[in-house]
Amino acid sequence: MKILTLRLKNLNSLKGEWKIDFTAEPFASSGLFAITGPTGAGKTTLLDAICLALYHRTPRMSKVGGESNELMTRHTGDCLAEVEFAVRGERYRAFWSQRRARDRADGALQPPKVELARLDGTILAEKTGDKLRLTEELTGLDFERFTRSMLLAQGGFAAFLEASASQRAELLEELTGTAVYGQISQRVYERAREAKGVLDGLRQRVAGVEVLDDERRQALAAEGLGLAQREEQLGADLKTWQTQRQWLTALEQAVAGEQQAEARLAAAQQAWEAAEPQRQRLAAAEPAARLLPIEQAWREAQTREQRSREELEQLDQRIQILASRRDVALAQALGASGEQLRQAEAEQARTLEEQHHLTESLAERSRHAELGERLGDWRSQLALRDERAEALTRLTRRQQEQTRQLQLLAEEREAQQGALTRAREQATQAQATEQAQTERWQAALDGRDEKAWRALWQAALGRVNEVDQLDQLVERRRQLQTQLERLARSQGERQRQHGDHQVRLDALRGRYREVAQQVREREKLLEQERVIRSLEAQRAALQPDEPCPLCGSREHPAVADYAALDVSATQTALQDAKAELERLTQEGKELSEALAALKAQLDQANEQQTEASQQLEQLGELWRQRCTALGADPEAPGAVAELRRRQDQELARIQQVLATLDGLRQQGEESRQEALRLARQQADAEQRLALAEAAWERARQALAEGADEQREAQAQQTSAERRLGEELAGWGHEVPRRAAEWLAQRDQEWRVWQADCQRAQALQQRLKDSAQRLATLAPLVATWRQRAGEVAPATVAPQDAAAVLVEATTTWEDCRDQGAALQGTRQALHERLAGETRQAREADERWQAALAASAFADADAWRAAQLDEGEHAALTAERSRLETALTEARALAGAAQERLATLNAAPQTERSAAELDAELAAANAELRALGQRQGEVNAALREDERRRDGLQALLGEIAAQERDHDLWQHLNGLIGSADGAKFRKFAQGLTLDHLVHLANGQLMRLHGRYRLIRRQAAELELQILDTWQADALRDIRTLSGGESFLVSLALALALSDLVSQRTGIDSLFLDEGFGTLDGETLEVALDALDQLNASGKTIGIISHVEALKERIPVQLKVRKGVGLGHSGLERRYAVEKNATE
Repeated sequence: MKILTLRLKNLNSLKGEWKIDFTAEPFASSGLFAITGPTGAGKTTLLDAICLALYHRTPRMSKVGGESNELMTRHTGDCLAEVEFAVRGERYRAFWSQRRARDRADGALQPPKVELARLDGTILAEKTGDKLRLTEELTGLDFERFTRSMLLAQGGFAAFLEASASQRAELLEELTGTAVYGQISQRVYERAREAKGVLDGLRQRVAGVEVLDDERRQALAAEGLGLAQREEQLGADLKTWQTQRQWLTALEQAVAGEQQAEARLAAAQQAWEAAEPQRQRLAAAEPAARLLPIEQAWREAQTREQRSREELEQLDQRIQILASRRDVALAQALGASGEQLRQAEAEQARTLEEQHHLTESLAERSRHAELGERLGDWRSQLALRDERAEALTRLTRRQQEQTRQLQLLAEEREAQQGALTRAREQATQAQATEQAQTERWQAALDGRDEKAWRALWQAALGRVNEVDQLDQLVERRRQLQTQLERLARSQGERQRQHGDHQVRLDALRGRYREVAQQVREREKLLEQERVIRSLEAQRAALQPDEPCPLCGSREHPAVADYAALDVSATQTALQDAKAELERLTQEGKELSEALAALKAQLDQANEQQTEASQQLEQLGELWRQRCTALGADPEAPGAVAELRRRQDQELARIQQVLATLDGLRQQGEESRQEALRLARQQADAEQRLALAEAAWERARQALAEGADEQREAQAQQTSAERRLGEELAGWGHEVPRRAAEWLAQRDQEWRVWQADCQRAQALQQRLKDSAQRLATLAPLVATWRQRAGEVAPATVAPQDAAAVLVEATTTWEDCRDQGAALQGTRQALHERLAGETRQAREADERWQAALAASAFADADAWRAAQLDEGEHAALTAERSRLETALTEARALAGAAQERLATLNAAPQTERSAAELDAELAAANAELRALGQRQGEVNAALREDERRRDGLQALLGEIAAQERDHDLWQHLNGLIGSADGAKFRKFAQGLTLDHLVHLANGQLMRLHGRYRLIRRQAAELELQILDTWQADALRDIRTLSGGESFLVSLALALALSDLVSQRTGIDSLFLDEGFGTLDGETLEVALDALDQLNASGKTIGIISHVEALKERIPVQLKVRKGVGLGHSGLERRYAVEKNATE
């Protein structure tokens, strides 16, 4: 990720709108630059603007916008931040802004506006949540990773190096996201506990399963076999008896069917004879129906003949109307054509008279034809005359201005001479002040150099830090003792709870076995009752003293008992038992989980007690070692306080000397800067004096040259005036004073001449057009007179003649075309009428002949014999129905007689129906008893088989669960823990190793002497390997201030690489941190940053160190304004108001 441009407006002290383009010069040619300016000017605000545009927050303010905005410059109405950045070759723009109502400083804050877009204008997000999500997806960095990989803020360099092991673990977890390893460790611990709980539950379920022994199963199987054989024998007898009983029933039904068929046949014959009158009427209607088509054809022929006669009469009327319209159109056309002829003759006479007058006027003004050639030349000469006059005026004014400027330059030259004298005196005085300041600096050093004093200060700080660590050791020992006491108290309480839970679990297991047995018994009873209840419909159909359709018995003794059977009571009891069993299962599971949790807590508490005891012993040993190293008695009560007092006094003395040196350095720097400023001021004064003398000499020469130019211009103007006057005199004109008016008059004369010439040509063309029009109109009038014949012409107004002629012509042509068409239609219609008259006469002859040949006396008798369609259909349907009923009755009677004969021919038994019903009832009763007992035996065997299958499945589940349990227990032993510390610490160690590797790569560039090494005895402790001292290992607290900065900078750069492992970081901003470096170390650090810059990174450094400012030529300067607390950048970064609008 690389920052391309930054735009901000009204943020903190930076009032106004500013834009910095890091792709333009001077940043394009030098990617290493410094952001400089006094304290509080707003240097860090530039970094805040980058964060605000991307993530809507800053490192110093977690929330911006909403109801308060502390970043907006006071007394302004809006603010904004915008960043253009590149990620993997794609360019984007992130924007954030907030304004007050009506852009007033006292207006209410409005909701912020945000936007994320590509640089081609494609908008990707306009909502806050969407923009933050897309920004993280595109860059691979959230806010925390961004601020630790691209922005290294104030005081943040040494945070990781100087942190304790616990603090360093928190920093690693926060920076690199290793918290997930702790979550994995906790999840593994929980899964192992869950797997154990599931395995225990399965084993409890196996203990509650009961199955039949082999002897009982064999006895039940033998009993079932005997019952099946008896049932098969009874089934065969029952089938024979049922066949005989069915034959008797069929014989009774056949006799009854024969009697019913005979009665139906007699009824059908009686209905057929009663319908004889209707059949006779239907037979008489058939001859009348055969004459109906002939009569309809005769009527249709008469109708067509009458319709054609009416159409012929209407056509004759239309022909008469069309002839009247044609005569009117002929009269109008004849009158309109004659009027147009008279108008054309009058127009020709007027045009001839106008042409005669115009020819005479043109002959009088014949010389005006030459004006067009002369006007351009006169206009050029007069314009040139005016330009020379204006030039003379300008030359005169310039001479006056140059004379006044020469006097001012002479005064300026004298003033610069005086300023140069004063600048030389001030520069001499500043050099003397600088020399005195150098002498006071040497006196304050007191025989040592500044580096030695700072080394003493670093050593004193290290001793103070060691004393602080002794205090921390005391506090840590007290906390561990308190923790041991608390663990001992909680351990007893957990053991008591564990015993109580175990007793309750044993009681629940006994109750579970009892309820499970009740459930099995009630399930068996419910199954039997459901079988009895399923035959309810068959029992309800049974009638007293009537045979059962299944068994044939006429006695039904169990109907009343089975009707009172209540299946719902058994089902309710079963549901209650199952609910109690489920409750016992849940309680048992909860108690098992609680026991497992208490066991894990007991084990964890034991581990914590052991670990705390070991840590307490280690801290005691470390306390004694550090007291001995600092020269204090470990057993003395006030030894640490006395040691702290001595160290504080020594540190205060050294800090006083360093403060004095800092003040003298600042004063010396100010004196040196003042001397340099006065020297530059003296050089500037000398340069300004030389420039003033050169300017005075150039002004004097320009004045002389202007006088010569003025004289030459006056001579040219006089000569041109004389030549123009001579030319105009030949045309009778003088040289005009007002050239524009005179030229306009001559131009008007020329334009009038041209217009008259064009009008003469137009009149000639009009005469030709009039002659052609007369030649066209004369034949047209003769044609209309010929067409009109005796028709008199109509009177037409002159202005309407043309329109009337067009309309009359169109009307006459339409009448002509329509008349011809109507005549043809009339001829065709007349022919059609003759044919239809002949067809009507022939149809009448056919109808009369058919009527005479029929059985009817006349047309009235024929109409009386006709039937309408509904009556004819009804009579026909009734006749068909009676025929069908008679046929069916005859067929049914024959079939009944044949069926009775068949049954009598093959008798099945000689016994009566009562005897067969008694035997069937007894057999069915025995068969039901056999079926019920068989059901009980089979149900017992199936239930046992189901339990055996369930038991086998449970054993399979237990085997699978044991494998899963072993796997999770093994993984729990490796990385699982209740607090997640086991795996998290391991992952943090790997992360620290990676970080140390990256930091050592940076240290190779920064300083070849030191390497970071992870201390083996501690988990996250660091130490220094000194390659200049035979690879000796040193504590990081033994590093000097400059060395600590270099190591901290290497760690910061390594953290940046580690955090941004998914996204390349091509921009880096360092905020302060260089103030503790001496000149040599500063050069080393800057050389390393130059190497990073050479690799393609853009690096910005915020610092007050003067040497750093001088070392980096490209600087972004932030200047404080006068009053009001406002600051600004250089003017080239300002955005003009109209440019933004």
